[in-house]
Amino acid sequence: MIRGPLRIAYLLAVVMAPAASFAQDSHWGVVGSVTPQWKVPSQLENLFDGTVDIKGTDFTIGIARGRVLSGDWGVSFIHKKLSDGSRVEKIEQRCFPVGSTTTCFPDGESIVTRGVTLNGVEVHKYVSFGTIRQRVQIGMNFAGGVGTFHGDLDERELRAEPIAFDPRTGQPTGFRSVETLETKPASDLIDVSTVPLLKIQPAVSFIAAPGFKVRVQGGLNLPGYEVFSVVGVVFFGAK
Repeated sequence: MIRGPLRIAYLLAVVMAPAASFAQDSHWGVVGSVTPQWKVPSQLENLFDGTVDIKGTDFTIGIARGRVLSGDWGVSFIHKKLSDGSRVEKIEQRCFPVGSTTTCFPDGESIVTRGVTLNGVEVHKYVSFGTIRQRVQIGMNFAGGVGTFHGDLDERELRAEPIAFDPRTGQPTGFRSVETLETKPASDLIDVSTVPLLKIQPAVSFIAAPGFKVRVQGGLNLPGYEVFSVVGVVFFGAK
């Protein structure tokens, strides 16, 4: 029985693979891609409740079915690596009146990634709008899947702690900054057990040789976006 992420990927593959892709001139092949950098947009700061600076790289490798002069679909293993030091933090200044003066301390939390990866399964569908001189294609890439986080998070917490009190009023008259550091699993970064993956990207393909296409694409790469990625597809037996 197919379970978990593989079951979801299988169902996506069935939905996204049109019957035409099994036509006589279609071929099986291998597909791989490299994304030099993706980044979580700062517009998601409200979701994380703090400043967001998360970026990383990814690659995929899998099987494909399609035609050289048309589109293709496939199922791939995807490996996303978050850059060490990627962070989500919310640290503010908290001030306290002490006598005739005011003392301020940093207050809040910071979560920093360390060796964090996101592994999963992805189903893609590349739609070609047409081929120019049997060399260049303009199209769109659509992909969806699921993945799980692995690695560690360093959670740093800063708080102001009173260290002296007025014996008459019981009010604090002195403070110190207290810092705690705790290691947590990377799965705590997002409050879901499996992370949805999604790509919607304009793409340009180049037919570099018989049976070999190189595609450059860029755009939405949930949970972030990418400027560009490079995809290579090799079709077995294509001429």
